[in-house]
Amino acid sequence: MAGSRKVLIIAVLVAVWCVAMVRRCGATDRAASPAAAALPVTRAAAAPAPVAAAAPVAPTPVAPTAAAAPDAGIDAAAAAPTPVAADPADAADAADPVRDRVWAAKLMVSSDGKQIFHPWSSSDGARGSPNLTFDILDRAGKRVRHLAVLDVDQPTGDDSRAPEVLAKVKAQERAAAAMLDELVHAGWATPALIEVTAAELTDAEVEAAHGAATFRHHAELVVDGKRQLTIDLTPAGTLTVKPAGHAAITRHDASWRSKPTAAQQREIQKQWDAGNNGCYNAAYLGGATVDLTHRFALVEIPYHGSDSCWEGDPSRVLITW
Repeated sequence: MAGSRKVLIIAVLVAVWCVAMVRRCGATDRAASPAAAALPVTRAAAAPAPVAAAAPVAPTPVAPTAAAAPDAGIDAAAAAPTPVAADPADAADAADPVRDRVWAAKLMVSSDGKQIFHPWSSSDGARGSPNLTFDILDRAGKRVRHLAVLDVDQPTGDDSRAPEVLAKVKAQERAAAAMLDELVHAGWATPALIEVTAAELTDAEVEAAHGAATFRHHAELVVDGKRQLTIDLTPAGTLTVKPAGHAAITRHDASWRSKPTAAQQREIQKQWDAGNNGCYNAAYLGGATVDLTHRFALVEIPYHGSDSCWEGDPSRVLITW
């Protein structure tokens, strides 16, 4: 019993001490914030106070930056950009429907089939300068009308920027366009054309030459499995065209040779012996443009050349039957 009383007394003392400490702490808090203790707490006071919307802040106007004043030592007019004059060559290179039409001209035949309009550009040997001519040929191959659209010797480099050069070329192109209008109005038209290319040499032909120069010399046109035309050029310069169902047609020209004559060979050797270039431009068969309906073939015979031995323009031979 004595022990139980001691425990009870200790428990009471502890409880009294705790109550005293709680009261002390509460008094300290109220002393630190007397205003808060004086204000009764209600639901309205607990609700957050409404916050007024902030007025939009107007952007601060920024004055435009003034252009820098020219230096006192520099004239304002001189500081301004200098206008660039138009380059005549730029105008010439711009799209030109007249020029485009002229340079796109195609071979045409007259309504009665008796004449052929032939636009042609020469390869111009090693220079390769642009050029274009309009020719009208009769069926015998004779030129009955000629117009130079751009001559091979007309300047096309920096000199072509000269206004007078451009003006002359423009005039030639307008004349060519007028010629096309005239022909179309008269009923000329582009027929069905077939391009024929000379065949490459066979291995047997190359071997039989034993290292000597060999050149293309044969072409043929086959339509639906039937041979319609053959073209051959001999080393001696004889051109033979054989249409199907027609006798062979031959033409000869010494300039069409693919091998020099004995006299030419001696002259070539003489030039080499003298330390000069012994030059010879061998001909070969290039191909042909064929119109089976109007029965003609326009055969091209070009020439071999080199940097030291320039070749001439290809020969164009009209064969009709």
